[in-house]
Amino acid sequence: MRQTLLSVENLEICFTNENNPLKVVDNVSFKLADEDILGLVGESGCGKTMTALSIMKLLPPNTAFSGRVMFKGQDLLTKDEKTLRRIRGQEI
Repeated sequence: MRQTLLSVENLEICFTNENNPLKVVDNVSFKLADEDILGLVGESGCGKTMTALSIMKLLPPNTAFSGRVMFKGQDLLTKDEKTLRRIRGQEI
């Protein structure tokens, strides 16, 4: 049995502003093992890019997110920027 390399669990992303938060990703979950390939398909504006950016914690400053992004057993959404730069540069 292959081990999970990347796991996205219950990901939700909102653009925040003073008047009206806009949810752009709603409850996305998937798992990938080493050498798996996943294609995200959908119309323009459906959240494909935001999902990909959230995996690397590269969302714009006016976004709020919740859920978990596990990479090799580490929750990337809880890591500091120095650790994330190393992971982005060497592993993702």
